[in-house]
Amino acid sequence: MIIEGKVGPQTNSDGAVVPPRLSRSGDQVVTDARGRYREAVSRGRVYHACNTGAQAVSAALTTTYTGLAVFNPAGSGHNLSILAAGYALSVAPAAIAPIFLGTSFIAAGQVTLTTQTAIYSSMVGGGASGGVARACSATTLAVAPVYSVPLIGGFTAAALFAAPASFTDIGGIIEVPPGGAAMILALTAVTGFGHISWEEIPLQ
Repeated sequence: MIIEGKVGPQTNSDGAVVPPRLSRSGDQVVTDARGRYREAVSRGRVYHACNTGAQAVSAALTTTYTGLAVFNPAGSGHNLSILAAGYALSVAPAAIAPIFLGTSFIAAGQVTLTTQTAIYSSMVGGGASGGVARACSATTLAVAPVYSVPLIGGFTAAALFAAPASFTDIGGIIEVPPGGAAMILALTAVTGFGHISWEEIPLQ
């Protein structure tokens, strides 16, 4: 069976029925046509949170948490697909301090956002969040978090490298359902600025 398509770029409206796009060599084009997350951002589904001031991250897997945490409330009707996370130190650590993106699943339990943090649309000018997620820099977790994705390797002030910051493309490999959370974690106490970006995807 021969699959026919159209060679070259296309400009289409929502709802249009069009042939698949092909390259000049006959390959079907399935690579990113523009920025990787441009479609989701332009449709207002991508949000981010960042500490507004230098914030201490609690050590290890404590439930008395400080840092940057993003919660998906129970009953939100969406999953949070984590796209990226990063961390920038503002104070040299005194002890070996690997930094991670962590997760926790609280299910239907209530979460008290002790110090709430603003969430913004990743469409610049989109304003504060109209999405479902909530963020904070301090909370008490009903369930201890776990380390999920390393962001920065461990080092001390004596071995501080030139640019102690990171930005990791998570690419959706971590997805937070209603009742779950994603957060910045550190093995030992550190202080700095955390960042988490995510797409809010309606449940089918």
